[in-house]
Amino acid sequence: MPQAWVMENGGGTDHGSGRLRLKLLGGHGASVDGRPISFRTRKTFALLTYLALDPRPHRREAISELLWPDGDGADARANLRTALAYVRGAIGDRAEAILVANRDMVGIAPGSVDVDVEVLRAARQLNRQPRDLALRQQLEGAVSSYRGPFLAELVFPDAPDLEEWIETQRSYWRNVATELLCRLATLQEAADDPGALDTLERWTEVNRDEEPAWQRLIEAHLNRKDRLAARHAWDRYLAAIRELSVAPSESMTRLYERVLGLADSRRQVGPSVSRWVNPVVPAFAGA
Repeated sequence: MPQAWVMENGGGTDHGSGRLRLKLLGGHGASVDGRPISFRTRKTFALLTYLALDPRPHRREAISELLWPDGDGADARANLRTALAYVRGAIGDRAEAILVANRDMVGIAPGSVDVDVEVLRAARQLNRQPRDLALRQQLEGAVSSYRGPFLAELVFPDAPDLEEWIETQRSYWRNVATELLCRLATLQEAADDPGALDTLERWTEVNRDEEPAWQRLIEAHLNRKDRLAARHAWDRYLAAIRELSVAPSESMTRLYERVLGLADSRRQVGPSVSRWVNPVVPAFAGA
């Protein structure tokens, strides 16, 4: 970001110690120094979120078209001016140091906003490094910060491009959480940590169609000689794939035989799983 942009439009000087923090996972919210703040409209919060996750100058026309695609240019720009005023009003005294704007551009000063998804991003980067003694602790903190989908329950039917961006973010951060949960469970299992079961359970909750999560959870119960818990996990796995109208894979079917027990597997596994052999629709890619 050019220095002239920052100095002309604010963001170049820190006006106090208050930090703006955005909660985007498992709902949405904001606070300044721990004090919750509210926004007059959902799009006001969506605007701030978009700018915070891409802290660079954006052309006003592009942001206007993203949030108000059905209005003419003048109305959309007027809506943007109103939304920016709402953002300033919500942030209060910190607005001048955070929100940077001129007649053509609008953005957020880099480093001026704390966003919960950054905890996941940092843990993912650490996860991809060779070996780090702090990895397990950071993974535990990161997965606990994933409280649910990105901007859960926020919908904007009048702004399809905005909805597409939000859905892309939801998918991306869910996949990041899945990657971190997988690695954390592996580290916990290697250390014979009973917390691995909770991590695997969480993995199946975050990504219900992730077959490796269900497989590892069921196997973990079987390794602990807890066939009842393994059967309950299998039943939840079946419920999850029913929503997709797909059949259990061959490896999961073999695992089901272990759940039943080798002595009675031949007698029971056929009738129990046979109705899944020919699903109503083809399995989705990657199933």
